[in-house]
Amino acid sequence: MDDLAGIILAAGEGIRMKSRTPKVLHCFCGKELLRYPVELLGRAGVGRIVVVVSPASQDAVKELLGDSVEYAVQSAKTGTAGAVESAAAALRGQAQQVVVIGGDSPLVTEESVRSLVSGHLENSRQMSVLSGIVADGRGLGRINRDLGSQQNILGINEASDDRERLNEHVEVNSGVYCFQGEWLWENLGRVTVGSGPERYLTDLAAIAADQGANVAALPSNDPDEALGINNRVELANLENIQRRRIREHWMLEGVTITDPASVMIDAGVTIGQDTVVLPNTILLGSTSLGSGCAIGP
Repeated sequence: MDDLAGIILAAGEGIRMKSRTPKVLHCFCGKELLRYPVELLGRAGVGRIVVVVSPASQDAVKELLGDSVEYAVQSAKTGTAGAVESAAAALRGQAQQVVVIGGDSPLVTEESVRSLVSGHLENSRQMSVLSGIVADGRGLGRINRDLGSQQNILGINEASDDRERLNEHVEVNSGVYCFQGEWLWENLGRVTVGSGPERYLTDLAAIAADQGANVAALPSNDPDEALGINNRVELANLENIQRRRIREHWMLEGVTITDPASVMIDAGVTIGQDTVVLPNTILLGSTSLGSGCAIGP
């Protein structure tokens, strides 16, 4: 049995993207959105990864990722709980702990995933949730905490059910979880449908709390990690955040960028020390620059 496995939820239609391309295959800083959680879980030490796909998207996703991951098909629109259940045949009894992440969360960092898993293991939790404290929580699930507690939670509520905190900073769900494997598989069946056919993974937080199980939410140091993508406006906004991160990374590695706001660098670009990137420069794809260079438009 593996210590740690991962499930990536990539079966959503992404209707609000208004695109013929599956949402997780849209480009983000030079590579497909879905590559971000796959590479992230690999760096975080997750040895076995199952990507949940829809019947419509499975061929395109498999063409992108090949044999680097395993696949499970979510044959009907049964929500995030149903998506995770689709991976049960591959993972039940095969992993002690299971990390679950969405295919549209490119800002989550390796540090946060490692911290989530570490705290989960050290405290023998059944469920751990990565959260973020944001100024605008519209459309994001809200963490409902036990009063006086910094960790224990009572559930995850829809934003529409939390009218008391509409205009203040709120703690929201990032959609990244770590579960004790057997507890997850035993309790997924307890998640019931709401007004439609879909069942939601977030309901497991309240189920765990009602059982007296050990469930906790751990806020990320960077609230941007809680942001996901539902439409092209959010895609552009999150890409701006990621491009700033990329520029800052290279500057901290010894690259001079004289006008950062005017420079665009893709995620796959590499730049050598003491290179100068001049204003209005665009570096795309797998461009590689050596040390001591100067480049401009």
